[in-house]
Amino acid sequence: MMSVSSSSSALLREEGNQIYKTACVEGLSPAIQIGRLQKARNLYYRAHTSDGSEDDKCSAAKNLALCEWRIGKLHIVRKERNENVVHQFKEALKYYQYAFVNGGICKNSTWITDLQLKYTDCFEEFMSFLSDLSIENRIRYLNQLSSLISISELLAKINLQLVQHHFHEGINAWQKGDYMKCKHQMAECHYPLHEGRKHGHEQPDVLQELVVLETDVNMHMCIAESSKARQTGDDLLEKATRYYETIDMNMVWEIIDWYKQAILLARELDIEQEAIAMQRIGRVYAKVLKFKPQAKEYYKRSVQMAVSMAPRTFTTCDWYQECTEMLKKYQEETITHEQEEQNKAKEKIKEEMEDELDQIKKSHERQTNIEFLKYVYNTYPPKNETFKLMEDAEENIKKALQKAVIHYHPDKSEPEKNGMKWKIMSEEITKYLTSRYEVFKFTS
Repeated sequence: MMSVSSSSSALLREEGNQIYKTACVEGLSPAIQIGRLQKARNLYYRAHTSDGSEDDKCSAAKNLALCEWRIGKLHIVRKERNENVVHQFKEALKYYQYAFVNGGICKNSTWITDLQLKYTDCFEEFMSFLSDLSIENRIRYLNQLSSLISISELLAKINLQLVQHHFHEGINAWQKGDYMKCKHQMAECHYPLHEGRKHGHEQPDVLQELVVLETDVNMHMCIAESSKARQTGDDLLEKATRYYETIDMNMVWEIIDWYKQAILLARELDIEQEAIAMQRIGRVYAKVLKFKPQAKEYYKRSVQMAVSMAPRTFTTCDWYQECTEMLKKYQEETITHEQEEQNKAKEKIKEEMEDELDQIKKSHERQTNIEFLKYVYNTYPPKNETFKLMEDAEENIKKALQKAVIHYHPDKSEPEKNGMKWKIMSEEITKYLTSRYEVFKFTS
């Protein structure tokens, strides 16, 4: 019975081989080749499913695989639908896999080596075909392919590509602001990373790429979680400010917690994301809580982070513009406030000096140029002892007035050393001296 079955399988394969050879004649159109190859395939399939020995089944499987592979290549030439091409290659790899797994028992090493070469070539051609498809389709077909193959070298390559494609999809999603999809794609990398390491232990290049990818995946997983946390804070902030008449403080602190979580997740991984989260906290303190010192601190830290990323610039980014505009506003408000406080203090001192200032004014109104000069130098001598009234001031009154303006100029008053009273006194004296000098210059 065995010899009959074996003989039947061999006859079917031989018949299939004759038809296969006619399909490989040069000059035939792809349609005629496919028709003949399909006839050969049917004969190989009957030989494979007959009750022959394992040796016969493996030989038929190898022939089937070669036939399916060739049909797949012809589909590519004819630009058939991708599904048709994929089906043919999957069938080819399925039969190569059967022959490889079961042939080790009944076939010699030469046969196995030849099989493995053809198996690998078919696999590489299929991978080349997949490279022209969308990433989504590549991922789908590679996952299907991984269940058909048991050769570790090929499985390592499949899983490496799966990691690369999921990672690429995750980066694209992150750039479009779809942080949940990014996180999902990064999570999808973990299984093929594990499988790639398991099957690629004898392929240093593959293992090295997987190590680099694993680092990148873990980093972008944290960045995606950071971005998602920030987005959650943004959504809650909009809800709190747009839909509620009164501020819900519990919600405000929850918003700040989300932004702080975003900072922690991005720390030492993505300075820009950390800076953006800092800016968001500054916004909450500035526009919701109205806590200027805290807002200023977070805005300042955000700008400092942006500066640390030089030569990158963020002048066109909304978050950076808000930081610089708010810091400028706070600086202007601080300067205005300090000026107001100085003016108040100044007015108070002026009130205390009212009699002296009034006496200076009266002297200015009643005295001649030389008399006024002598009055101020004698009554309120300059703090710099080298500043003296010119000996020939009366003969050279214009120059004397000019020097006096310099001697009493408020910029030389040094209020930190000589006090605010002397600065005010200098301002008043300089004001009268300047008006006298201008009149003298005009009349001259």
